[in-house]
Amino acid sequence: MARQPDAHKQTDAVDVAVVIAAYQAEPFLAECVASVLAQSLESFHLVIVDDGSTDGTLRIARSCTDARVLVITGPNRGPAHARNAGVRAALPSRYIAFLDADDVWDPPKLAVQSRFLDEHPEVVGVGCRMRYISSKGRVLGTTGELIDTEKQRAIARGELFPFPTPSLMTTHAAFAAVGGFEEFLGTQGSEDLDLYARLARYGQLACLPSTLGSVRIHRRSLMSQRRREINRAARFVRQRLIARDQGRDLTWEEFLRQHPPTWQERRRDLVERAYRRAALLYGERQFSRALACFSAAALIDPTYTLRRAYRQRWGGSGATCHASVIGHPDAGRQE
Repeated sequence: MARQPDAHKQTDAVDVAVVIAAYQAEPFLAECVASVLAQSLESFHLVIVDDGSTDGTLRIARSCTDARVLVITGPNRGPAHARNAGVRAALPSRYIAFLDADDVWDPPKLAVQSRFLDEHPEVVGVGCRMRYISSKGRVLGTTGELIDTEKQRAIARGELFPFPTPSLMTTHAAFAAVGGFEEFLGTQGSEDLDLYARLARYGQLACLPSTLGSVRIHRRSLMSQRRREINRAARFVRQRLIARDQGRDLTWEEFLRQHPPTWQERRRDLVERAYRRAALLYGERQFSRALACFSAAALIDPTYTLRRAYRQRWGGSGATCHASVIGHPDAGRQE
């Protein structure tokens, strides 16, 4: 990957390496980067990875003159490759945090999480609650789930995605030990679910009850455009973990042959698509169309639809709020 000229090169080690994987991110990248530069923790190195964008993403990234920012660019190879490349290009650090190019952090995010990891050396990765916001910044709900022993096991099985990738801060040592993101999955989806499972098998994960950022839901997001493919990849992650626990492996081709989607899985794909569409339309204030999509989701699977709506809208006031179980429907990811 190509780098920008090092006009104000920073060379010292930092507390946190921050990686933004950006693809066709022109509408939101400036706000995203500004949220990193506004962090109360100043000891960080931000690497923006332009993953082969054809819009103004690279221009916006290179317009940042802060000495803590490095921009690299290369052909489009997916979010997993971009994130790994960003980690390799970053200055030495104790911790790593990932942010998608359309999402934003609250100012204390890095300080709060790095302090938590300092105080809990047994924890290898920590998340936090995040808001769901519309393309215009309207708050739609919250996500993030506190992690107990049973949830740790569910994450290790690939059955629970407790918080979006932009909420994660992991130790550099743990990220290196598990091998980073699997780059093949970055072309299929659910590379974050796979990483979380491997981290959970390596050490303890945690989620802070504080809301420290926002995940944007909009029509151009991969989760909106490729939900079925991402859910299929999540099923592959789970089946491969089962195979590896039994002392064998499972290739993508074997998975496609041996594990065609069941009726229940197809139904889940449909209800998630309808629910997500309702959320997008609601965020855009197209209330009648949002109600129609929500009603369709409720007809397909009323239990899933009503439970998820309640947790996302009102569940954040309790000890836990919505996280993606089994279906991995709301991962934070590169857009």
